[in-house]
Amino acid sequence: MKLSILISTMPSRAAALASLLPKFGFDGPPDEEFDHELGVVKAWVDQERGVEVLAYLTPPFDKNDPVDGLSYGGKRNALMQVARGEYVACFDDDDEPHPEYVERILEAIAQGPDVVGFKVACYGYANNCKSPEIMEPADVSIRYNGWANDQNGFKYVRFPHHLAATKREHAMAIGYRGHYGEDHDYSVRMQASGRLKTEVHIDEFLYIYLFNGNKKEGE
Repeated sequence: MKLSILISTMPSRAAALASLLPKFGFDGPPDEEFDHELGVVKAWVDQERGVEVLAYLTPPFDKNDPVDGLSYGGKRNALMQVARGEYVACFDDDDEPHPEYVERILEAIAQGPDVVGFKVACYGYANNCKSPEIMEPADVSIRYNGWANDQNGFKYVRFPHHLAATKREHAMAIGYRGHYGEDHDYSVRMQASGRLKTEVHIDEFLYIYLFNGNKKEGE
């Protein structure tokens, strides 16, 4: 298996998951389904392309009764443990990948890099989410030493985080911690580790980030 796309979701968000799957080239019922720790993992598998989508359905996170297996970090770690791909990329069920995301990523990982970088179109940050129609470009790459703003013509620049397809061995070695901010924490620790030495950078907007300032805790 070349690529595992790992999705954190909940049973109550079945419609969101169903809307996301076709964007990766999948539709219909899962090929596999099994109980795992605190929830259910559903798997859609395309052996010909060497791609699988794994969705981990667990109850909402409760900050008053935190269980690591229910946190974003815990979900991502659990999914990486059962993933079969050489590379992993983590998504949420309301994410917006480019229609050709999978094809572009497969072309990049065929070159064997540690990670794949790409550009992101961000909506909703401008004016504290009061101008959701404004697109602010972001770039994800090992060229950056962390997370910063207004560099190289981009509003936001990021060292690779959960969205970037990364060799599973590297992602597993760093792992995720906690619930809120787990993507930034992972990115910082990955950068400090020095594990990501080679990159194929795709000079396209492969992901649309729609900021939701009203998102409820636990979602």
